[in-house]
Amino acid sequence: MFKYVNIATRYMFKTFPYFCLVALVPSVILGLFGTPLSNILFFYDNSTVPIQAMPQGFIQVLSDMFGYFDNGWILILKFSLSLLIISLILGLMERHLRSGRFGYKNPLRRINESLLALLPIFIVMLIVQILFSLISSGVVVLGHYIFSEFGNSPNVLSWSITIVIIIALQLLIIEIYSICLLVPPVYMITGYPYTSSLSYAAKLRHEESFKIFFACLWPFLIIFVLGLVSRLVKILTIPIHIVSYLYIYLYFCSLSMTAYYELTGTERMDYRRKLGSGV
Repeated sequence: MFKYVNIATRYMFKTFPYFCLVALVPSVILGLFGTPLSNILFFYDNSTVPIQAMPQGFIQVLSDMFGYFDNGWILILKFSLSLLIISLILGLMERHLRSGRFGYKNPLRRINESLLALLPIFIVMLIVQILFSLISSGVVVLGHYIFSEFGNSPNVLSWSITIVIIIALQLLIIEIYSICLLVPPVYMITGYPYTSSLSYAAKLRHEESFKIFFACLWPFLIIFVLGLVSRLVKILTIPIHIVSYLYIYLYFCSLSMTAYYELTGTERMDYRRKLGSGV
């Protein structure tokens, strides 16, 4: 079950001093203004906060769970930065795994090599995330309406039922992540057309779908624990947010590339060379 978690984590730590420099700047920006897994931690942060009647209650829940309205610009910044940074990291990782060499030369070339592979997935995930946020916020307000009363704090029943539903929706989102995970390396490495890359990625994932799903779930479990720690020790909130975003960037990029090499049986040249710069 931990097969791909271990493979990705080992590669992440092996290359951490190098890829950390790439991912640190956006992680700091997002860590200062955003909260990883805010939709789940919402239930901890707002357990005693009254929920108002529609539409004010829905707008407030949507804002608290996903940062809309108050920090709406963060969503745009997160999308843009993530697309560029993940494109660069995947481009660098692809070169390192293919040739055993690492270097920061020609960063725009590395971005171009993976940007086309990532852009359709990012657009789809953005749409899915927006729908997920609207549905999740509606579930919270509806659960409060049915099992509690507007203007009052949530009770145990309303909170318990909505938590179960939101977690189920979050697991569905992670399943979608796992389906998309192998598409970028397939498109970048094989050179297949995009539809063929989707088909081949689905075929590869099917062989060990649960392990891939669990590997995508794993970082969310870690981030949830870190999020609880940040609530208990307030002084650690910002550092933990930064570390969480850094972990998300490096882990998912490492998982995407190493899982492809593992599933296809392609030889990894980073095993044959020490990590170092090259042209």
